Amino acid sequence: MGLYALQATPAAVDECQLEDVFEADFSFEVTLSANPDAGETFMTMEEGYSRLATWDGQVVRSPQSARRYFEQCSECVTRVVEDIDLALLSASQAAAVGNTCPPHPLDGGVPAPDDAGISPPGAREMGFDALLACGELRTTVVVDQGLLDGGPCPAVCAGCRTRYELRGERR
Repeated sequence: MGLYALQATPAAVDECQLEDVFEADFSFEVTLSANPDAGETFMTMEEGYSRLATWDGQVVRSPQSARRYFEQCSECVTRVVEDIDLALLSASQAAAVGNTCPPHPLDGGVPAPDDAGISPPGAREMGFDALLACGELRTTVVVDQGLLDGGPCPAVCAGCRTRYELRGERR
């Protein structure tokens, strides 16, 4: 499926008051791969960590959860639930929207395959046809365990949510 260079732009981070949360643009790479015979799809982060994903023929979805330390929540046990959803656009879909990510790529913004020459992303004779990746990264901080004395974690630790718009190209 390929290697994609993604740019993350904050769309909703002001709801989160944790100091350790990125409030600026950042970039990262992911490698998407699939084993169609086994029905498996994977997203490998640039650090080499592979995570399970799903692929419906247009959108790759990869949920993940991991423990995370936040200075403001240092006496609590917290984790981050992260969802990366990417609509992959074929060459014909990308051309139909001006070779840029369309508005609402996960909710009807990607041109549907039709008889007029727009085809979905997928395996072709010359390789996997998907030029653009457009979507979002969402995170939620979850408190797994409160203070050692049984008290609650500071309010800033629970329910912190962020959303970043993702836009990228296949390398």
